[in-house]
Amino acid sequence: MLIVQPYIDTVRKVDIDGQRYVETNHELVMTETEITSRDYRFALKNVFDISYRPVRDGVGLLYLHTNQGVVPFKLNTPPDEFIAAYKSIRSR
Repeated sequence: MLIVQPYIDTVRKVDIDGQRYVETNHELVMTETEITSRDYRFALKNVFDISYRPVRDGVGLLYLHTNQGVVPFKLNTPPDEFIAAYKSIRSR
């Protein structure tokens, strides 16, 4: 394992009392060859870029630009080290 970036998944739950949003914490894990999340696995050769956009109050969106499209991840911690690690591996 090279580096880990925590992310948040938000799911809307609807029941008899109404709707609510439930947040769960997960991790993006980057190794020398791939990036994995709870739902995705991308070979690093298929990740063309990673970008980040702050949204509000310490929350932002990390975008993986891949051969399968752009995949967003909601973050509450800055991804500077994660992005730097990706760029370091890709520049080799």
